[in-house]
Amino acid sequence: MLWLWVVVILAGIIIDYLSSDVLFVGFSFGALGGLVLAFLDVNVILQFILFSIITILFFFYVYPKIKRKIKVDNIGTKTMEQSYIGRKIILDENVEDSSLIKFEGIYWTFKSVSGPLKKGTEVEIIGIEGNKILIKK
Repeated sequence: MLWLWVVVILAGIIIDYLSSDVLFVGFSFGALGGLVLAFLDVNVILQFILFSIITILFFFYVYPKIKRKIKVDNIGTKTMEQSYIGRKIILDENVEDSSLIKFEGIYWTFKSVSGPLKKGTEVEIIGIEGNKILIKK
């Protein structure tokens, strides 16, 4: 039975590493309990019972706390697009109602909220609406 617990531990760790969800590590902790009992040569049924108890406790008590902590940590993180808001740039091209312009290496549709703008005008990025960058003079 030792090999089974080792496989479950490794599978849980690998799947969590690939998915970044911290869900399957609960199986790894449960399997660790089963592995300890297997080393002590305890009955297989008791190994599975301990595995089940530890895994269930992890899912109902530990996992929700970890998910909340991860969610709280990500609240202050801005996406690349959100970091554009508030920046002032000089237009490389004229912008009528909306125009396709290369910005930061990516082609974006720039939409002017203050009417047509001429090349060389300094504008401020005021928001992002789908795949459009909203600008004003």
